[in-house]
Amino acid sequence: DEILLVVNSEEDKRAGGEWKQGEFIAGLDIGKKAHPSHFTIFQRRNGINTQFYQIFMDGWDYTKQVNFIKDLIDYYVVDEIRYDATRGEFEPFLEQNIINKRVWRPIIFGSKIKHQLASNFSRFVSNKTIKLINNQRMIDSILSVNNDLQAPETEIGHGDAFWSIAMAVYLPPTGGGYISTSR
Repeated sequence: DEILLVVNSEEDKRAGGEWKQGEFIAGLDIGKKAHPSHFTIFQRRNGINTQFYQIFMDGWDYTKQVNFIKDLIDYYVVDEIRYDATRGEFEPFLEQNIINKRVWRPIIFGSKIKHQLASNFSRFVSNKTIKLINNQRMIDSILSVNNDLQAPETEIGHGDAFWSIAMAVYLPPTGGGYISTSR
């Protein structure tokens, strides 16, 4: 199910990502006990967002999550990761400079940002400018989110994949008040 981009050599990776085309963006919906974390990476190229990695991290402690994600960010030379910072679970990692503030971008969920994230995600789906890995658990997680942006807590999670994907592909509103489809 998972599609991984393979770097030709360690030299390619160390060259600062010159091997890659487009922008690599990631999203993380943080969870631990009540529901899992979901992490995803997309390649944004020519206005198309192609998911090439996703994982549910059921029951992982925060340190394990951060270390795992840091390795993936370094390996794929991810340009930016957006994560749910509403409850501040990763604040200690920021304060101790364990995560790179230039790459890790916190998003604090409020009604306005949640609607912007969902609207942006919906626009990519409608325009067929997003391609997702065919993973049933992820799809079920996305579809569990209703029009009120609520999801029931189930054994598979709490809409976690919806939010990690929405954060990864999010394009903030431009000055004109609309959401752009390119950067």
